[in-house]
Amino acid sequence: MLAAFRIILRSPALRVAMLALLASGLTYGATLPFLSIVGIHEFGMSDNSLSLLLVAIGLANLAYGVVLAIFSDMVGNRKPMLLVVLGFGMVGFGGIYLVPHLAVFVACAVLLIPISNASFSLLFAFIRNQTQGLDAREATQVNQVVRAAFSGSWAVIPGVMAFWLATSPSMLPAWGFSAVVCLFAVALVAFFLPATKRDPDAPEVQFFESLRMVTQAGILARVTALSLAIASSRLIAVVQPLIIVGVAGGTVRDVGLVAGACAALEIPSMLIWGALLRHLGVVQAMVIGAAIYAGFMVALGLATETWHIYALLIPNAFGVSAILSLPMTYYQNLLADRPGLGTSLNQISIFMANAMSAAGFALGAAWLGYAHTAWLGVAMVVVGCSWLLMLERRTSTVTA
Repeated sequence: MLAAFRIILRSPALRVAMLALLASGLTYGATLPFLSIVGIHEFGMSDNSLSLLLVAIGLANLAYGVVLAIFSDMVGNRKPMLLVVLGFGMVGFGGIYLVPHLAVFVACAVLLIPISNASFSLLFAFIRNQTQGLDAREATQVNQVVRAAFSGSWAVIPGVMAFWLATSPSMLPAWGFSAVVCLFAVALVAFFLPATKRDPDAPEVQFFESLRMVTQAGILARVTALSLAIASSRLIAVVQPLIIVGVAGGTVRDVGLVAGACAALEIPSMLIWGALLRHLGVVQAMVIGAAIYAGFMVALGLATETWHIYALLIPNAFGVSAILSLPMTYYQNLLADRPGLGTSLNQISIFMANAMSAAGFALGAAWLGYAHTAWLGVAMVVVGCSWLLMLERRTSTVTA
């Protein structure tokens, strides 16, 4: 992994892109954990209205992420697009903070901020473009380092923001902070990110052709298979706190400590997976990580004491870090000549995983109980990884 760090430090373009991604992670982490509190307690939304808002935000993130990623493949130079989308974030976050009204909150949350969130896909596509001249394993390791940095910003800022706003009557300063972060990112991209040119040897990109590629059976099957594995992590994020305060007899304090410790352990875990990719293929690493996470979920379903949960922190973090960080590289490799579209597959996968985990929790809570719902996550991982391995084996056979 030291080689990946050296590559990033020696490349001004990669350094700036990673800093911009850190800024993107800060805006996510500063606002998303407090979205429901602001919607219900500060703007008077009902539970049903908030649920509809969350669905609308999810759909907007998906639509903007895919459409803008395809356009970025068409134009080649992603710098102007990054300036525009980050500018939308500055206006969206700033509008909510400066004009605290329900209509402004809803409009900015659905129409403006999701455009800013597309910077995640655009920046990873930019990084993929910058690492095309590297060895495949070096490029993958660079991706892992950048992904770990993004996760680090996401993991640290919610606690910092909660501490800062502990005595504040409103959580809206989190949106003001995010607007300032977007302003910083705009300046960073405008003055320091180099412009890029489209590879003249790359195939011509057509918008509707790219959309059709996403819906091809082989691509869609792989996205669905990986979405099942990712859905297990979303399911555990909901179920684990209920197991801690229920079956395991813990407290809300334990929930926070476990979540914070797991988030902190995920960062070095992602770097370790990046180092292991020198010896493993991406699919192999994902399957091994998913198997570790499945073992954790089995043990979580059997946990009866709070210390059991703490004892499972390392397999929890090590397994979930593979599930969350490696699919990005896999999708980019899947569509190597379209880095924007390949990166946007991750957005599609996250959207599908959220829907699957919601359905899994509804079924599990109704029929299995919280502890056994964790085992439903095991089934998701087993089915998803088996399906992916079958698809990869079939592809290898056809190629041979």
